[in-house]
Amino acid sequence: MKSENLIEKYFNGSLSKEEFLELEKRIDEDEKLRFSFYEQLEVQKAISKIKHQPLKDRFKKLEENQKRKRNRKWPIYAASIAAILTTIFLLYDPAVNNEMLFAEHFRVYPNVILLSNRGENNKEDFVKEAFLLYETKNYKKASDAFNKLYSISKEDYFLFYQGISLLADNNFQKGIDVLENYNWEKNNSDFTQKANWYLGLAYLKQNKLLISKSYFNKVANSNDDIAPQAILLLKELN
Repeated sequence: MKSENLIEKYFNGSLSKEEFLELEKRIDEDEKLRFSFYEQLEVQKAISKIKHQPLKDRFKKLEENQKRKRNRKWPIYAASIAAILTTIFLLYDPAVNNEMLFAEHFRVYPNVILLSNRGENNKEDFVKEAFLLYETKNYKKASDAFNKLYSISKEDYFLFYQGISLLADNNFQKGIDVLENYNWEKNNSDFTQKANWYLGLAYLKQNKLLISKSYFNKVANSNDDIAPQAILLLKELN
């Protein structure tokens, strides 16, 4: 593979371990390629929008040291390049960036089905108990409770809170399955865009950006109160 293609894959996060080692080798051996790599570093941003300038300066310093002590210090220099390349690889890894964005934006949805008093029947007591589990962060039991409630009443909000409980319990694929297996829009649900928002976050957590963005775009193009948040997140992802 051409060196230019390896560098391109490096910066878009699709470089395999074998390709990474090959790029490292070529940068070590080819001074022209090494400085081309520096130039491309100059236009990249690290996670959390921190410029990589200190890393670039360290590369230049290493290059100067290499010229002065090419024979005597080359093994140390080579090891330093490997260490810094690995550091930058981690900084520019999209999966790490997506993980940070997920952590920044994921919050469990509040209980808007408020039941503060004892219910008039057993079902209302069961609903209250399910939301108590949810609010006390016992998400696994809350998920089971919401699942049972939905099977009895078919109220879509029980399905919604079941999906959120699963996501909060780090059961992302099952949470996605629950939220995707209901046609929120067709059923004119009040939770349509909220479900889209959490599906977008769940796919972001799984590093599936195309699907994630498709859900965020639905939210961004809606009149929902979380549309501005979706717009901002899309800008961070682009």
